[in-house]
Amino acid sequence: MTDKIMDEAVEQYKTNFVQYKLTGNTAYKTAYENAQKWIDSYILQKQEALEEDNKFIDKFVDDYTTTNPDLVKLQKQMKNIRKEGPELQDSQVVNKALTEQPPMDMTPYYVKAGIAAGLFAILVTLSLF
Repeated sequence: MTDKIMDEAVEQYKTNFVQYKLTGNTAYKTAYENAQKWIDSYILQKQEALEEDNKFIDKFVDDYTTTNPDLVKLQKQMKNIRKEGPELQDSQVVNKALTEQPPMDMTPYYVKAGIAAGLFAILVTLSLF
């Protein structure tokens, strides 16, 4: 979110500063100094408003905490759940992976058994001749 008034003031400052440096005309110097003063005062005003807002928020939180202790307790519990939940889930996944054995793939054994049976059949056939 931009502040159009501040953007315009900064642009005026830049323009007048550059013009003063290029021309040396003191009217530009006065203009950029006035823009600087306005910008400083505007920033101070915004900082004061921010401090007032922070005071209001702090008071609201204090009042909320006083009037709703059960909700504050519940909020703390929820913070713990958010922290501990993923940790528990991770440990559960690790434990499950360690205790469960994947199903064995019997295909290699079937292939070996087929080859052995084929070789046996060939040997039996050759021994008959």
